[in-house]
Amino acid sequence: MKALISECVTIDLRLEIKNLAIQLKQKQNIKVPDAIIAATCLFLEVPLVTADEGFKNIYGMELILIS
Repeated sequence: MKALISECVTIDLRLEIKNLAIQLKQKQNIKVPDAIIAATCLFLEVPLVTADEGFKNIYGMELILIS
């Protein structure tokens, strides 16, 4: 886990990500922080590594579920 986290970078919340987050929030029953996370992954075209199965319903996002 430490190796994974050490490879992470910080991404600014760009207008495109905000707009995607708004669209996700309007279309799906997810919380604002989850919409921002999903929108960031979609915008950057990177997979989301998470243990939260709530992200399974987001269309077009590559998801790596860990247990």
